[in-house]
Amino acid sequence: MPSRFVTLVLFASLFSLFAQSPTVPYAQFFGPDFDNVHVDHGYPNTTQSIEKVDFRNMRLIVFDPSGKTDTVLQFKNGGRKWKEKGGEADEARIEEVDSLPAGTGGAQFALVVFHWLSIAEAANADGYAQVFRLVNHDLRVVQQLRWNEQFETKEKYSFDAATKTLTARSVHYLTGDAHCCISAMDIFTLQWKDGAFVQTGVKTELSDYGKREGKTLPK
Repeated sequence: MPSRFVTLVLFASLFSLFAQSPTVPYAQFFGPDFDNVHVDHGYPNTTQSIEKVDFRNMRLIVFDPSGKTDTVLQFKNGGRKWKEKGGEADEARIEEVDSLPAGTGGAQFALVVFHWLSIAEAANADGYAQVFRLVNHDLRVVQQLRWNEQFETKEKYSFDAATKTLTARSVHYLTGDAHCCISAMDIFTLQWKDGAFVQTGVKTELSDYGKREGKTLPK
């Protein structure tokens, strides 16, 4: 989606002010394409257990990099396909739902990971991870992570349930890269702590395309 892509580029520079940033230089006009925002949006709920919440059939709110509501995605059986005016085709799907350690005051938490692919003049693919909290029937989404998946790699993200570690891989444009052919990726590591995912590290590696083309990371 072109408008979504432009918005994310404009907010990318703000990321470096609040979190660890990669040290490998980017192509001109590009920067870290990763958002970590704290939000607070409530959902109607009647259950006392977050494990009984049917996230795969919910109207999930998607937030922009400033934490404001951007889009509402109505999922059915974990997926949704639709078309926009002008011929753009979109597809979203929930990849996984995981329980997270309980917090103070009986707070229960869950992690919901989903992907959103938009195809118009060019393709844009984003991964999202949202943290939900349930306390006394009050279900709220309290954090959203987003990364750009428009590059080649075998694994775009991973979640280690044992260590409660989330790893997200996002595009890293090098000089000369086209939108279709991105040479590197930023690997963000986040650890579950006190009711939220906290970034603990970031590193840059070549993407599968970059390796295949014999690219090297600039210093």
